Amino acid sequence: MKKIGHRGVRGIKPENTLESILEAVNLGFDMAEIDIQMTKDGKIIVFHDYDLKRLFNSNKKISELTYEELLTITDEIPLLKEVIKNIKDKNMELNIEIKELFQKNGIIEELIYLLERYSFKEKVLISSFDHVILKEIKKRDKMLKTAVLVVSRPADPVSVIKAAEADGYNSLYYFMDKEIISECHKHGYFVNIWTVNTKAEAEYYKNMGVDGIISDYNLF
Repeated sequence: MKKIGHRGVRGIKPENTLESILEAVNLGFDMAEIDIQMTKDGKIIVFHDYDLKRLFNSNKKISELTYEELLTITDEIPLLKEVIKNIKDKNMELNIEIKELFQKNGIIEELIYLLERYSFKEKVLISSFDHVILKEIKKRDKMLKTAVLVVSRPADPVSVIKAAEADGYNSLYYFMDKEIISECHKHGYFVNIWTVNTKAEAEYYKNMGVDGIISDYNLF
C-alpha cells in the first residue's frame, strides 16, 4: 500500500509548498499529492485554491495573474517544474491533481511537455474531477497513468473509470467500501482514498484493501 502525502504533507508543513513536498520525501512517503493550475501567462503552478483569499488574504484569482504578478503577492507558490527538478532523483512519485477550469488544453499540453522534458512520466499519477481532461490526456499519451476523482458512491464505479479511460479510482474515504475495492481490483484498477487523518481509520482502510492512503500526517 502506498503512503501518499496530501498537498505535500499539509498537516506538518504549509500545503503545496516545495518545503512540504520535500518533507514528504524526508518522512518516507511513497508519493505526494499536489494541485496544479495555470497562471495568466501559461505557467503551471502548484496551488489548490482558485484565488489567494484563504492563504494570502487577497481576492486575486490565479487565472487573472501572471507569474511575475503572483510573486509580488507571495513567493511561497512553486512552479511545477521546480518541484519536479527537486524530486526527480529522489524516491518520490507525484499524484498531480489538475484543478484547471479555464485553460484546459493549455495545461494538458504544458504538463505533458514538462513531464517529458524532465523524464518524469513514469513517476506521476494524474487525477482530476474533470474526467474529460483525463480522457484527453490518454488520447495524447496512453502511457501516462490517470485516476478519476470521486466524491460520491457511484452505482458502478468501474464504469466511471472506463468512461474516463483511466487506470484507477481516487475517492473521498467515507464513500469507500469493500465492494468498490473488489470490483476495481477485479478489473485491474487501483483504489486510493483521501483524506485519512487518524491511525485508526488508516488501519481500517488498509485492512479493507485500498492501494493508497492520502493523509495530511505521517500515520505509518
